[in-house]
Amino acid sequence: MSPQTTFEDGIVPIVVDMGTQTYRFGFGGDKAPKSRLPAALGVLAERSVDEEGDVTELSYIAGYNELVESDLPPTVDINPVMRRGQVDDWAAFETIMEYGVSSSMFHDEAGIEDIVEAVPFVFSDSVVARRSQRERVMSLLFDQWRCPGLSFCLSGVLSMYTTDSYSALAVESGEGFTAVYPVLEGCVPRDAIERVDVTGADITDRFVSHITSSAEPLYPEGTAVSQSIFRTRATAQRMKEAVSGTKATVESDIIPYRLPDGQTILVPPDLMVAGSEMLLNDSTGIPAAIRRLAENTTSTQKKLCSRLSCMGGNFLMPGLIAATTAAINDTETLEKLEVPVADSMGRPDDSAWMGGSMLANLVSIPGTPFDDLFLTRADYEESGADYWLDRNAATEMKLVRFLARLRNETITLELKNGTTILGTVVGVTHDMNCFMRNAKVAKLHQDPQKVEMIAVRGNTIRYVLLPDTLNLDALLVDKAKTQPGAGKRKAPVDSR
Repeated sequence: MSPQTTFEDGIVPIVVDMGTQTYRFGFGGDKAPKSRLPAALGVLAERSVDEEGDVTELSYIAGYNELVESDLPPTVDINPVMRRGQVDDWAAFETIMEYGVSSSMFHDEAGIEDIVEAVPFVFSDSVVARRSQRERVMSLLFDQWRCPGLSFCLSGVLSMYTTDSYSALAVESGEGFTAVYPVLEGCVPRDAIERVDVTGADITDRFVSHITSSAEPLYPEGTAVSQSIFRTRATAQRMKEAVSGTKATVESDIIPYRLPDGQTILVPPDLMVAGSEMLLNDSTGIPAAIRRLAENTTSTQKKLCSRLSCMGGNFLMPGLIAATTAAINDTETLEKLEVPVADSMGRPDDSAWMGGSMLANLVSIPGTPFDDLFLTRADYEESGADYWLDRNAATEMKLVRFLARLRNETITLELKNGTTILGTVVGVTHDMNCFMRNAKVAKLHQDPQKVEMIAVRGNTIRYVLLPDTLNLDALLVDKAKTQPGAGKRKAPVDSR
């Protein structure tokens, strides 16, 4: 079911990027998010007395100015929504979503249910997100808010939409996680994701320690512990963004930094470069992840990863993209990976949202390969979350196992948009993404073109055309049944 026949004409999807530190909201087609909200929620409990006795009323506070810049009552608790890339407080998540959509985007002109019932959503999904998290988001939008459509897209893939390339080596580093993985023609092999045990939160911890050891307490005694922790970390994050850099960009020996309460502390150079040193550590940082990835990456995938794409808030650090490129180029595996220079995609922390905005703008165009990225409410109500999360998984896996045996065979793929591709199979992933070499690509009403290598997304394939000379009898044999000892177990005999 394609979105242009499901969603009302003129409806623009809302794009949401769920970051550990910041949530971004905006409309598809916009050049920048309409609002950026801290991934945290303030809760103020007020007691009152009425005819029924004591009543505790909760009021919620969201927004950067409200939580960070303004004076808050000391009893306000501030609870983070995310932890290490995962939703940690679902009640707070729902409230942030309501505020982000109804207040910051529509200025409370309508209730959240009235808005969402007519508007589909595109969510930026991280490579570390759990299946259960996607199911909870689906339940909120479909069961409670009656959203007409929803799509999850990996942040690394969305970032590719802002460039002229759909294959790259992605290095994603934000407050919640750091990961290295290949993006191959818009697909991320799930078994090729390498985590790095250094995050923006770890770097922030270094700055928090420096603040607490160099200055008097920023907030008066009696302030809620959660509020003090959150606002101190917010101060540390601002200081980190203001002074951090690499050895090539840090010029001053020691610089003063003014804290929100007027105190001034001195920031030493080793703290300024701490973040880049941690991320680029040769044994525990990004270079080590690159080497692990190279060991399990095929030569075709390495050639397809011809660019380096850096995304996430940590890459706002001056000089970090250049230093990351240089560090990867210095690894022994780089000649195999063939990663030359970094892409320029605007703000690295906004690149996933910007890609989602471009995607949301494209889904309304008939005939694009993005038509099937949305799960509609009708399909969800009929088949549940598994319809989208495991769509066609059982039948596709049988076909995938068969296609995986076609390595070095020449086949023809016919895509849903009418394009045909004749080439030699190099490999097939569990998502049925097919990698081919020496391919001839024939698009509708265009002359065929020859390409050395190509990756084809599994969900764009309509038919797989096999050559007449293929020995199907050998390929269709279940290898598990031909293993030694496999024949010792006899199937039960039906005596009826």
